[in-house]
Amino acid sequence: MSKRSKGAGAGRGGDAGDAAGRVSRALRKARSLHRAGRPAEAAALCQDILQGMPDHLEALHLLAALALQLGQPGVSVRLAERAAAVDPRSERAFIARGIALQSLTSYPEALASYDHALALAPEFGEAWYRRGNVLHDLGRREDAVASYDHALALMPDSVEAAYNRGLVLQELQRHEEALVCYDRALALRPDLVDAHYNRGLILHELRRYDEALASYARALDLRPDMFEAMSNRGNTLRRLNRYEEALRSFERALRLKPDYVEAMINRGLVLQDLDRCDEALRSFSAAIASRPDSAAAHCGAALCRLSLGDFAAGWREYEWRWRNPQAKAARELTEPLWLGQVPVAGRTLLLWAEQGFGDTLQFCRYAKFLAAAGATVILEVQPALKSLLSRLEGPARILAQGEALPDYDLHCPLLSLPLACGTGPADIPAGGGYLVADAGKTRDWQAVLGDAGGLRVGLAWSGDPRHPNDHNRSLPLSRLQALFGAQATFISVQKELRAEDADYLAAHPEIRHFGDRIADFDDTAAIIAGLDLLITVDTSVAHLAGAMGKPVWILLSHNPDWRWLRERDDSPWYPSARLFRQSAPGDWSPVIERLAGCLRELIRSAG
Repeated sequence: MSKRSKGAGAGRGGDAGDAAGRVSRALRKARSLHRAGRPAEAAALCQDILQGMPDHLEALHLLAALALQLGQPGVSVRLAERAAAVDPRSERAFIARGIALQSLTSYPEALASYDHALALAPEFGEAWYRRGNVLHDLGRREDAVASYDHALALMPDSVEAAYNRGLVLQELQRHEEALVCYDRALALRPDLVDAHYNRGLILHELRRYDEALASYARALDLRPDMFEAMSNRGNTLRRLNRYEEALRSFERALRLKPDYVEAMINRGLVLQDLDRCDEALRSFSAAIASRPDSAAAHCGAALCRLSLGDFAAGWREYEWRWRNPQAKAARELTEPLWLGQVPVAGRTLLLWAEQGFGDTLQFCRYAKFLAAAGATVILEVQPALKSLLSRLEGPARILAQGEALPDYDLHCPLLSLPLACGTGPADIPAGGGYLVADAGKTRDWQAVLGDAGGLRVGLAWSGDPRHPNDHNRSLPLSRLQALFGAQATFISVQKELRAEDADYLAAHPEIRHFGDRIADFDDTAAIIAGLDLLITVDTSVAHLAGAMGKPVWILLSHNPDWRWLRERDDSPWYPSARLFRQSAPGDWSPVIERLAGCLRELIRSAG
């Protein structure tokens, strides 16, 4: 969790002018007590002054700040308003009033008070800073950044303004700019632990993992009991596949805070990475026991159970995904959600895609199953898949997302269909061949591919780089070098290229690559239709080949997505698939060596 600095108080000091010596001494003593952390004694002195001089401006200002410190924001507001009545030109009074109103969460009134102060004193940097804080509280982040800019122009050495500007930029996902702000704050105050911590969060998001670890280490040096930093350090170590170290970080975080649910969940995830699924489930269960409404804990348990083939419990738990703040919000539709509670015969059922292309390709198979049960099926999918899925058997109508919905009786998101249909590992419907390529495009691509002799082997080696697990599932094309000595025609079905892969392809023209000539999934399907085998990492192309019933060899990381289950080299979802799994995290070499051997054997048997 990010933290915002509250900054200094509103007062700017100053002596009592021409007041009597006794009052001056009392004020000096009150300020000294305030600085010493004795607000009640300081407040008593100010009250003594005000009994004799009710309009004493300095005493009113100081007492307003003390009341806030003593947990009396309402009193602070009234004192600030008294000060403003004594001197309507006192910007300090309006700042103090704004601070007190902000603590009462009266944000619009606080903003008006700061704006009044700035109308009186446009060069008052503290007012711009405080105004930025309340704009942040109001959710007006861009305006908050602009207000902090004014504050920093007037107070370039303000640690609080630099830090809080960084915090807002971090929330706006403007990570590089936020880093500059945190670095500015740390240059002024190197021991600002929250700035080190937030730098770690940002560097993790930017995938600059070693730098993130250094920031967390500095935060923990300054505050060894900072359990949030310890847990997030574990998250970064997990991204680096340093699972044992990550586990130790989560355990340390839990020693610091035994009821820290987030660390229990993260511990469960890394135990699953380590193939210690029973322990992972116990960690998720502990998180649920501590916080029964933790959607992240339920989802972690769901995916773990699904990977073990415990579909009955896994699908039920997976419905918690709609409450997970890191996932998509539940869709608001007019008709009831269907989860199998009533027969669908004679009803119009809207099935809709909720996640990625691969998920849609995998679960659209249920349209035929439900149509056979008597439902009129409407299938809504991503626009890029509409043409391909127009040949799917089962739906009465295919819609692209964004098109107007027709009348329907019930709806179900695609990944809830296994729950609604009571699917177990042994009764998954339509294992393969439920998607077909366009006949005309297949002929066109056959002409392009020609007949070079030997097996045609397709290749897809990387997925969407934005995918959170891309660093584990994708690999450079050069890692497949061992395959290319085989007597086969290699055809890239990869549309998007990373720079290193483009360079490799340029140096290896024997791998046929079509790039922008692959316009859509229809083209990809047409190419796959002409292949003898597709070799791919875990991406949407794997699902497309499996759904078409084409032979597909899938390279899987040590802890792959739940749908590939565990400790098996086949898939109940796709009978034509063969799975090649890592035996150790991040180690592709044995996988590729086995893959190359199997490919040579396939070529020998085909010859």
